[in-house]
Amino acid sequence: MQYSDIKALVNWLIDALSIPPDELFDGFYIRVPQYLNTEVPQPELGNSCWINEEGDFTSKWSKQEGQVVLQILQKIKDAGISEPDIFFITPFRNVASSIKEEITKSHILIDITSVNTYDWINKRIGTIHTFQGREVETVVIILGASDAASFGALNWAGNSPNLLNVAVTRAKHSLYVIGNRKAWGEVGSFQVLSKYLKDGAFK
Repeated sequence: MQYSDIKALVNWLIDALSIPPDELFDGFYIRVPQYLNTEVPQPELGNSCWINEEGDFTSKWSKQEGQVVLQILQKIKDAGISEPDIFFITPFRNVASSIKEEITKSHILIDITSVNTYDWINKRIGTIHTFQGREVETVVIILGASDAASFGALNWAGNSPNLLNVAVTRAKHSLYVIGNRKAWGEVGSFQVLSKYLKDGAFK
């Protein structure tokens, strides 16, 4: 991504979130409203962060990244939260399908929602454009595709600023990114996100 493209992305963020430029560049976490630093809607998940995973991949899908998704849902379940206002978003269709399969097999939704599992996963899990125009309290972005065989897909997603723009602006309060920070953090618009989003973990 060229400097002009990154500058355009930053300017878009300022307009979209009504953030003064000096706050954005002075320790402000990009695409995350400032009040998140003191008010976390779901305290069991903590502040917005990037969860680094460098697992094995099969056609862009990493089971290790899938395990982090299950850990997030387990934390929500353990906290006794029902009907969480959350989306799981990915740039890739096969990653979305794999997440749906893992969650379905885990039966973890039984104590989280009264909604039918099939309906819940199809409303809450999908590719980025699936959620265009919809907002929730919490968004989890599952990146995938950080192995050598997926280099082309990673670059396509990283160098398509609108993909990231749509994904992160679905979140009203909390944003969590799951993926290989070294690989994604050096590609296109994700350089900006990596610069401002803290490291985190779910165990």
